[in-house]
Amino acid sequence: MKRFIVKFLFLALCVLVITIILSLVAYNSTPKKRYGPEVFRAIKVANTYTPDANTLILGDSVANQIFSVAKPSMPKEFAIAVSNQAITPMGNLLLLKQWLSLNPQAKEVIYVVLPGSLANDGSVKFTFHYFIHPFSEAEWLSRLDSEAMTHLENRFGWLVVNNKSLRHLLYRNDRLYQFYESYLIKKPSKVLRSDGLSKVVINQLVEMQKICISKGVKFTIKFPPLSHTPHNEFATSVASQLDEVFPEMPNPFDKIMVINPSNFRDEVHYTKEFLDENALYVREFLGFSVQ
Repeated sequence: MKRFIVKFLFLALCVLVITIILSLVAYNSTPKKRYGPEVFRAIKVANTYTPDANTLILGDSVANQIFSVAKPSMPKEFAIAVSNQAITPMGNLLLLKQWLSLNPQAKEVIYVVLPGSLANDGSVKFTFHYFIHPFSEAEWLSRLDSEAMTHLENRFGWLVVNNKSLRHLLYRNDRLYQFYESYLIKKPSKVLRSDGLSKVVINQLVEMQKICISKGVKFTIKFPPLSHTPHNEFATSVASQLDEVFPEMPNPFDKIMVINPSNFRDEVHYTKEFLDENALYVREFLGFSVQ
């Protein structure tokens, strides 16, 4: 028993020393760049009382192109908290929670998102820098339910998700993060994935709708224009699941626009030329006023 206590105290001392060292290194490290400025902008919007706005727009990087990058700017009645796919529906749930808590005048939340982005439940690449770190810094990550937190801890490691000093160190040291990421990629996942939306994602979407209903706010999911790619086929699978989960919500696949692949600079993002000519038309297709 005595030997066990000694080993335990020694281990606790080691953990304490390592934590102090990590804190000092993280404090004195300077990141080469700030990852995901659009995420920090979305957090700022969600954390602001905007009395002129009655509609919150959430979404991925394609939604960011449509509503933030493209001109003209959206009217003041819309709070634009779009970012990228890496924050997952979990991050969008946290944005929704915060904005609705500060804006009692809200009437609607619209989630404009690609089917693939909607299905993302925490991919290894980008999720740490664009979701885990910024939402932890805002002290919002712990607001997720226990299932979602366990999901993230299984994927990224309990210590990384829950230890601020270690998160800072990984965020500020690119070389160390690359080593950590390579470990994650090789690490067998403990999280079961489905062909479409995972249980974790479905639960986040259900929670988004529940919060909106409790506040008398309409909640809608919409797909932006898609290309003639596997994203279009995947949309059918996701739409089918959404029909089962939200039978009373208009299905985003019921009104979908498929455009020529030449209008994309990759399989998902539009070219500047397409947006310059068609941004207002795309917004109108999605149900937003072009005035």
